[in-house]
Amino acid sequence: NFIAITERMDESLVTLSMLMNVPLADVLYLNAKSSGGFDDGEGKQRGKCVYIVPSKASPYMKELMESDDFHEHIYWDRVLHQAANKSLDLTIDALGREKFEQKLSQFKHAQAVAHKRCIKRTIFPCSFEGGEKQIPDDKNDCLLGDAGCGYKCLDEVATELNLWGPGGPLMFNKIEGFNPSRESQQR
Repeated sequence: NFIAITERMDESLVTLSMLMNVPLADVLYLNAKSSGGFDDGEGKQRGKCVYIVPSKASPYMKELMESDDFHEHIYWDRVLHQAANKSLDLTIDALGREKFEQKLSQFKHAQAVAHKRCIKRTIFPCSFEGGEKQIPDDKNDCLLGDAGCGYKCLDEVATELNLWGPGGPLMFNKIEGFNPSRESQQR
């Protein structure tokens, strides 16, 4: 079993690629959502771009998060988080720390190149400027919804940096007209 850690996403993805024996090219990504950006909305907001408010703790929230009561309340959450971190570290050690560090360095370099090259030319469902309406699926650069955004550019970067390995790239095509909403999954 494998558990990824959000705060250690790059490490988690490199570990996953090593465990599954897939090339680093298959785990390159662009962030479709970030603080201060826009999300493609769910529920009542579906179809609209919703602003993601940057995280900022008020003095009251900071005081609360430092209190003994709060730490007691989240004790088991912290235990679980520590166990997941320990599990990731042990998995990395089992795969070989030196080999992992080499792959992580290669991955971080590829991520930096991909971000620099792809982020501005990728058309996300919601632009960085926001707006009421989403960019339609047939006009954005994502495989499905806001997943797999920039896949063509990421493939170019992976090819340039020789991240595919001996098998070469898999070809993905957008599934036109496919809507993974609950309505389309009803029997």
